[in-house]
Amino acid sequence: MNRIIAILVLVTSAVFVHDVAGQGMFERLNSQHSDLAAPILLYEQTGTNPMAIVGFASGSIYGVPVATNQSSKWISVVTARHALQNGSTGRPITGMLVKINMQSYGDARYLQVPLKHDPPRNYWVSPSGLDLCVIPVPPESVQGAQLVMFNEGQIVSPETHQKWQLDPGLIVEAISIQPEYLDPIDFSTPRNLPTVRIGHLSRVGFLKLPNGQWHIRPHVIDMHSGPGNSGASVVLHVPTNKEGTAPGTDVCQYMFLGIVMGFKEEIGSYIPYEALVTNRVKETQLNLVTADGGVSNNVAIAIKTVANPNLTYVVPVHELALLRDSEEYKTAVAIMGSNKQNYRMFANLPTTGKTPVQ
Repeated sequence: MNRIIAILVLVTSAVFVHDVAGQGMFERLNSQHSDLAAPILLYEQTGTNPMAIVGFASGSIYGVPVATNQSSKWISVVTARHALQNGSTGRPITGMLVKINMQSYGDARYLQVPLKHDPPRNYWVSPSGLDLCVIPVPPESVQGAQLVMFNEGQIVSPETHQKWQLDPGLIVEAISIQPEYLDPIDFSTPRNLPTVRIGHLSRVGFLKLPNGQWHIRPHVIDMHSGPGNSGASVVLHVPTNKEGTAPGTDVCQYMFLGIVMGFKEEIGSYIPYEALVTNRVKETQLNLVTADGGVSNNVAIAIKTVANPNLTYVVPVHELALLRDSEEYKTAVAIMGSNKQNYRMFANLPTTGKTPVQ
């Protein structure tokens, strides 16, 4: 326990509250998007590069309260569990580089987070099988950073969903990373500049059964998502009556709905077909010709992309409120604390060869 206590850090969690007149379509988090975002670059160790970038993910920084000291928190990265695997090979990645949001002046900060996949792991995974993981990191990694973190009371749970009537139609924002729109300045600036997607809650993932038990499944939001968005924080705008003010004036509280998981392919959106093509024209079902009218065996193939229904699965994060008592999480903290020398910080992206956007 002494080893764990030694790595605690005192942090202050900001509370999202924004005065609005009703829930408007242009309601937003203002300048706090950068404070909430934590871009993640996934890397593998190769023969020529110890940190070869193999993918992107989104995440956020979360402070897990210590049961014995509410003012102290264990600093962690929250993201999707499937992001810890190489999307092309399915193999576990070596580690990740987390870009910490810093003040607008000074250097950028990248935190190298090695991953230990064999039990006991240096990260926590959802015990119920949700696509959710929490990775403890050294408190020094966020010193001087500009962060906004949700507290336990701002997490959407079955109980808060029922109490606050968090029903479909409420506005949501996803604070995500869109790799296609990153350029070299995004990797060198001290501030994180996420891509903000705005939509609404389409279906709540909490269903109370006749026996009184809660059935948990992903929420559904009406929002497009794509590669790099996995693990992005999804913020729910919750308008509530503000006592002692003029009628019609509300207070909008921001709550942590969950993290982006992905989308399901839209079934029946296109019909697959097969066309026989050989190197002998007379046995081919298609007449292949060149631009000048001559016979050709050169075939141009068009590949359809996966049909995205513009509906996104969001992983509930209510289990974050249980981390303070989780033995698996405490073990992950202890492993991190005894190997802090491997969690290195860099002022520049520590890769060789091409940058991820080239």
